Amino acid sequence: MIQHVEKVLEFASDDTPATKLAKLQRILSEYRFPQADTVPLLAALLSLPHPLDSPPITVSPQKQKEETEKAPVFTPPWGTHSYLNQLTLNRLGHTDVGAMVEEITGGKTLPAEVMQQIATKTDGVPLFVEELTKMVVESAFVRAVDGRYELTGPLPPLAIPATLQDSLMARLDRPVAVKEVAQLGATIGREFSYALLQAVFPLGTEPLQHGLQQLVGAELVFQRGLPPQTRYTFKHALIQDTAYASLLKSHRQQLHQQIAQVFEQQFTETTETQPELVAHHYTEAGLTEQAVPYWQQAGQRASQRSASAEAISHLRQGLELLLTLLDSPERSQQELGLQIALGAPLMATKGPASPEARQAYARARELCEQLGETPQLFPVLMGLHLVYFVAGEHKTAYGVAEQLLSWLAASNPLLSS
Repeated sequence: MIQHVEKVLEFASDDTPATKLAKLQRILSEYRFPQADTVPLLAALLSLPHPLDSPPITVSPQKQKEETEKAPVFTPPWGTHSYLNQLTLNRLGHTDVGAMVEEITGGKTLPAEVMQQIATKTDGVPLFVEELTKMVVESAFVRAVDGRYELTGPLPPLAIPATLQDSLMARLDRPVAVKEVAQLGATIGREFSYALLQAVFPLGTEPLQHGLQQLVGAELVFQRGLPPQTRYTFKHALIQDTAYASLLKSHRQQLHQQIAQVFEQQFTETTETQPELVAHHYTEAGLTEQAVPYWQQAGQRASQRSASAEAISHLRQGLELLLTLLDSPERSQQELGLQIALGAPLMATKGPASPEARQAYARARELCEQLGETPQLFPVLMGLHLVYFVAGEHKTAYGVAEQLLSWLAASNPLLSS
């Protein structure tokens, strides 16, 4: 959602927070949004400063999330009526496959035996029809002659791959620079920026631009904008998967490490606003110690936005990675931070009395005892008190409350009196 809104608002990497806020206000003024309500909500969503001319947001985080979700959501004006029918798209028949192939070839007909293989092996899946047709046209099996394609020789039985992945791999198997650009882009993600690609690509600007032009020309990726603000998107997730799967594991890990380090060194704003990206790349690089703090940061940011499901996912990812490290006070301290951060979103999604929330705070209490008296004991005891109280275990809840008061008195002499 955040990435989509940022695209709509045309945020640039060098925009200041004030510039981004001005863009938000300008775009919203063109629609029928109530400015006083919508601007503060979207500004908070995008980590922008609160508008000076708007009242502060006083609702709970969950209510703020609900109000934010209502603001960009499109509701069809026609509603639900008995005279409206839902259409289900099925696989293409042979006639439609032929029409689609002719559209892709620009009206040039393919030999009958080629058409037969395309129709049979694609099973009417539109993306498969398109990719196989383009692979055939780009291959040496056919040549254009007088408004049609004809075979250059006998058509081998396996000339047209039977699987989409084979077809995509055949189209990606181009000059080295082109393939490396596709592999690097796939390692970054389904969508990637020119600036990030340039910062990591090892062969220089000219091969990079040539590779991107080839991929765009082959319609394997789509381009939006001009360098250095250009962004590229793989046409389909399967194309990204195919390019990524063609990398050796060791090379893949090396690329992930380079991408994570470039984020830290050159894209600090992205590192702050989307720490889960850096966490993902360090995780895939096998660098657990570097990844865990970013998973915690990502979980805390998601929790602040009441994106509880995302927060739980990020924090549990960090906890799973910690299990691969040797036991040490440092690991316990990291786990304590993750368990405390996990408690709030678990309460929000599962309920304060849920076994999951109880387990998170109980484990955090154990860690506090292992590490000695720590400042983190306060939120741990507060969480446990709420867990026991809501569960109806009032005697245990009061015991936790007494421990909390004792800890407060010991940590602050003024309270002891």
